[in-house]
Amino acid sequence: MMPKNVLLYIADSMRADALGCYGQALNVTPNIDRIAERGSLFDAAYTTVAQCAPARASLLSGLYPSRHHVPANGIHLAPHLSAGHWFSGSHAAAWHGHWHLGPERDRYGFTENVYVRGGTDCPVADDEYRRFLTDRGRKIDRFPYCPDETFANGAGRSRLPADEYFGSFLADRAEEALERYAADGRRFFLSVSDFLPHFAFVAPAPYDTMFDPADIELPVACGTEYEGGPASYRTWREQKNKRFDLSERELRRMWAHYLGMCRLVDHNFGRLVAALGRLGLADSTTVVFLADHGEMLGAHGLLHKGPGFYREQMRIPFVIAGPDVAPARRVARPVSIVDVSPTLAELSGVTVPDGLDGRSLVPLLDTPARGLDRDAVIAEYHTQSGDPYPLRAIFTDRYKYHWAQWDREELFDLHNDPDELHNVAEHREYASVKRDLRSRLAVELQDRLDPVASLIARA
Repeated sequence: MMPKNVLLYIADSMRADALGCYGQALNVTPNIDRIAERGSLFDAAYTTVAQCAPARASLLSGLYPSRHHVPANGIHLAPHLSAGHWFSGSHAAAWHGHWHLGPERDRYGFTENVYVRGGTDCPVADDEYRRFLTDRGRKIDRFPYCPDETFANGAGRSRLPADEYFGSFLADRAEEALERYAADGRRFFLSVSDFLPHFAFVAPAPYDTMFDPADIELPVACGTEYEGGPASYRTWREQKNKRFDLSERELRRMWAHYLGMCRLVDHNFGRLVAALGRLGLADSTTVVFLADHGEMLGAHGLLHKGPGFYREQMRIPFVIAGPDVAPARRVARPVSIVDVSPTLAELSGVTVPDGLDGRSLVPLLDTPARGLDRDAVIAEYHTQSGDPYPLRAIFTDRYKYHWAQWDREELFDLHNDPDELHNVAEHREYASVKRDLRSRLAVELQDRLDPVASLIARA
């Protein structure tokens, strides 16, 4: 396997079912769909937690939150854990865009950076996107979305033109970088981290009207909840319902703007894929599209993301293509965001440190596919509003088991209930399944010295 380049495109809060290759009926992601046809799609890819900073820390470190010690937003990743260091000795390592993990990105191995809004780690003075807009005389109140008078109930149109929107700015800079790499022959690891389609759902014209709310087929779980759900969901639901109208009419409007934002993400991703072809880099570059986590968007009466493990916020799109990736393959085995960096490292001829939680998925990308020494992945949730709120989960190809220290257990049979509308944790016929998954979860957490492992083992 010859060493390769990497183009990694990361969306924020993008649900897997927003993509055509994952079943979306509307024409939202034609460019990502073509990459899925050229390569492999992971049908059961999960984030470690539906929070930006801990999920991104897992992506970059190959570790679960209990081991990289970024339990919530606002906490920085220890620089030595970053995969940027794995690549920086042999590649031009660049990070363009949304970050969330700490200042001075060169300490994380990325010597080429485009600094933009990313949590609390990008001072206004360093925000290149903000400067880009102000230099053009744009009014940037309510930055970075700059919504116009149509904005209401969390959705609307931006005052900015599409070619000056966040992802378009990043694509311009990334295309310039690719031209430099092609000219000087450097190998590269280029990460482009878009902020879309993160709430608020504000799309620039024409993307704000590209999808008619009347054409939106709302998912089955939208607006519904099962009896006996955990108290954390009820609290979350009550808080969001106080602030937002989640009626069917308004959910359709939110979805239409959300999908418009997804279409803009796809457009800018497609620009970079086309640039690889134009510059003669396509045959030497592994291309990956994924998201850090999903978005509830009305499912179970919930909006945004929060304490729990519903698939709408935990399942992520993960598509990979390249010269060493089997074409047109759908991988059903559960995989995790912690697997992404080890996989890209192996495809690029880069050595990874020992002791990672993530596995290289190259065996699943080979022709024929080989096995993987794991058939389940873990998810964690550590804190809510600064208070400890320990939740843990284990996902297999059929079941999702959720444990909460101060709340109800959940068990979903995805073969019979893919929309997670029936919690079978207390059903007698599932008692042995729950017992087995709880035991497996405790063992997995104990191996990582997670302090809640003993609580789960005694439950």
